[in-house]
Amino acid sequence: MKINPEFASPCGLYCGVCAIYIAHRDHNQKFKERLVHLYKGGVSGKGTLPNSENLSTEDIRCGGCMSDDLFMHCRQCEIRDCTTEKGYSGCHECGEFPCRHIENFSMTVGKKVILRAVPLSTTAPLNALPMKVSDS
Repeated sequence: MKINPEFASPCGLYCGVCAIYIAHRDHNQKFKERLVHLYKGGVSGKGTLPNSENLSTEDIRCGGCMSDDLFMHCRQCEIRDCTTEKGYSGCHECGEFPCRHIENFSMTVGKKVILRAVPLSTTAPLNALPMKVSDS
């Protein structure tokens, strides 16, 4: 799989493998129906997407969280807003990671991926990390 840097989101998720993006890209109506069911809380233990009461298959579309064509959840993403306000390209640059935005992430699987994608050691300021200077 070729990695598209435009699909790298600030939180560490990769939009190119997002179910919303794939269902829209492939015009997969059945997949869109399943996603609506999931995001409305229809799958036990997976969470419920905030403000999803009126979600429909027409809403299952996105061009990636840094695009102008955003899924409803991505439009209201506090993580993207936070990194933009701080002038960061992503959470990996922030010393407050994991913060309340990550802790309150509404979808269980997404939160787990974010916590794996952004190692805690990368959030420390560069000058605070132990550096080994090579003699070669």
